[in-house]
Amino acid sequence: MVWHELIWVRDRQEEISYFAACRGNSRTNSAVYFFMASDGSMGIMDGASRIYATTYVANQWYRLSFFLNWSAKTVDYYVNGVLVSAGTPFRDITLTSFSRLALYNFDNTQNWWDQIEFLQNPGSVPVTINPAMTGTFTNGVWSGAITVPQPATNLVLSASDGAGHFGSSNPFNVAESLPRLQIAAEGNRAILSWPASATGYTLETTTILGTNSAWSSLTNGVAISGGSWRSTNVIAAGTAFFRLRKP
Repeated sequence: MVWHELIWVRDRQEEISYFAACRGNSRTNSAVYFFMASDGSMGIMDGASRIYATTYVANQWYRLSFFLNWSAKTVDYYVNGVLVSAGTPFRDITLTSFSRLALYNFDNTQNWWDQIEFLQNPGSVPVTINPAMTGTFTNGVWSGAITVPQPATNLVLSASDGAGHFGSSNPFNVAESLPRLQIAAEGNRAILSWPASATGYTLETTTILGTNSAWSSLTNGVAISGGSWRSTNVIAAGTAFFRLRKP
């Protein structure tokens, strides 16, 4: 089971501030132990006191996400949608639940917490994009190409300039890349091929193109060879058209 904690935080960077998703009053009995230190680092700590941190700037808001895997007793830690550490052990790996979220300040400092959410089996999961870092925004606008390497639905792009300014796109879908069907002649045979990574497609053929074309499947002789699906067909009189279709 996966739980997701979503928190917005801002700190003055004077002393240490932290929160703990814990059982009881002890921060050592916690699944997540997060801190913001006066040296400009913020991160989480596991039961062996190992630190998984990144840097922050005082008086800026940051969006923290923690994906808790209760089966593995690990947490994935994100800042503004960027992964900082993955598979980090719980501070207390014996925990099966936590009962409170403790927010603390040490000495003379201030910090702000907002929009704290707990979600079970969240539908929102960060995905990798390229590039992860854009160029300079001009009047709030950056233009460029972004590649999403996998299909996704209801994807939202979020941007942060590191100075407390954030923005998000409207949801959109990323379609699966369509494979390219190629044909080549070898003697009296026509060899049709497409990438082996394109699974689930059926090769079909028809003799007439139109809205009422009758397409039939070609399954005999289709096999993987040299990193491609290949279908060998004897060249005969007349016209033939081919396509790939995914049911």
